[in-house]
Amino acid sequence: MQALVYFLLPDKSKATYNRVFAMLKEYALSVGKVFQPTTVQLDFEVACLNAIQESFPGAGVKGCDFHFCQALWRKAQELGLQPYYGDRAVNRFLKCVAASVWCSEEIDEAWLQIDGDSPSADHPAFQALDRFKTNFGARTTNHIEDWHHALNGRVGKRHVNLFEIVSHLQKEEHGNKAQRLLLDMGRAPKPVRKKYRVLNERLIRLTDQYEAQELSLIQYASRVAHNLYTD
Repeated sequence: MQALVYFLLPDKSKATYNRVFAMLKEYALSVGKVFQPTTVQLDFEVACLNAIQESFPGAGVKGCDFHFCQALWRKAQELGLQPYYGDRAVNRFLKCVAASVWCSEEIDEAWLQIDGDSPSADHPAFQALDRFKTNFGARTTNHIEDWHHALNGRVGKRHVNLFEIVSHLQKEEHGNKAQRLLLDMGRAPKPVRKKYRVLNERLIRLTDQYEAQELSLIQYASRVAHNLYTD
């Protein structure tokens, strides 16, 4: 993944995002193109989601697994589940909820089975889990988050002024242009790291087993969770 456009925004309001999308559309028209994406991937910002739905009503919207998990863990902490993270049953339940996005076409049934497999009423975390279910009841790539992390690493400090960040973005763009040129000349793309290649192979096998009805829905969600969210 390579960044093609950079925006430094004053806030994260819907009006600001609408302005960004309008500028992209205007620029595309100025060079004889139409900017009308069919799929948009974003984190869980309501303002951005609403702006996308207004600016690109026909586009499909996909969330990011990384940000979904962040939102899930924040809500779990907010509802008092943090003391129970070490509890095997609670930990398994939360990981299965996170993995339920892999069962998007059967999300309602997946949720019912995950809920049915959760700790019972005599468990000390039951009330907190019940509140969590009320909030969250009925694997995308993390390229954008990885890019932000890499850029932060190159900047090397928390607070930078405008000129510094522009300088870093210019260097980033020069590097991207060089990489695109090499790819156009036939250079092979950078290989996927071994641990991610192995993980993808495992997930493909699990999906094949589930589609062949060798795994139940709850088994599939549980094993995906084990592969994705085990520290």
